[in-house]
Amino acid sequence: MTETTAPPTQYDGLSADAFWSRIAPHLRRYLGLCEVSLEEGQRIYDAAEEEPLSERRIQEIMDYVKKCRINQMKLNEEQG
Repeated sequence: MTETTAPPTQYDGLSADAFWSRIAPHLRRYLGLCEVSLEEGQRIYDAAEEEPLSERRIQEIMDYVKKCRINQMKLNEEQG
């Protein structure tokens, strides 16, 4: 029969709760599960390559925006 051991209760002198309170924000960021700061977002935006849009794609976007606006106007009219 194999012996099972309980997980450690201290990590670098910290309790398990204190350890996870300290490490969780870093882990979320590493996994991409948290929002970036405005400065980080600006750096990402500035580093992104420019991607030209075709006239067709621009028209598709504009049609979508117009459709959403019309739907919102209809919803507002129904709500009175």
